[in-house]
Amino acid sequence: MATAVYRVIAGGRRLEAIQLLLAGGKLPEDFAVPCQVVAEGHAREMSLAENTVRLAMHPADQFEAFAALIEQGESAADVAVRFGVEESFVLKRMKLAASRRSCSTSTAARRCHSNA
Repeated sequence: MATAVYRVIAGGRRLEAIQLLLAGGKLPEDFAVPCQVVAEGHAREMSLAENTVRLAMHPADQFEAFAALIEQGESAADVAVRFGVEESFVLKRMKLAASRRSCSTSTAARRCHSNA
């Protein structure tokens, strides 16, 4: 029988605690852990939602996650509604993403030019 491999996108600390309890003999080897298997795109959204509610995410993490959703066809307004923020917040993060890309491109161009 083949064993499936899954990634944990939410509950990493809970999983770690369960593994420690198993290793310490505090839980039976066949302990059933409830889980939900979701598509990768939905997993990213769930992770972003959990981290946004639990702890303020770093702006770089936010714009990368927002950009991924927008690249999948979501509008800034859709992303804002999903995560309970203003559309202007999403748009500001996307501007931050654009300036970061621009900065990275400019830095790479200077490096390439100076090495020529």
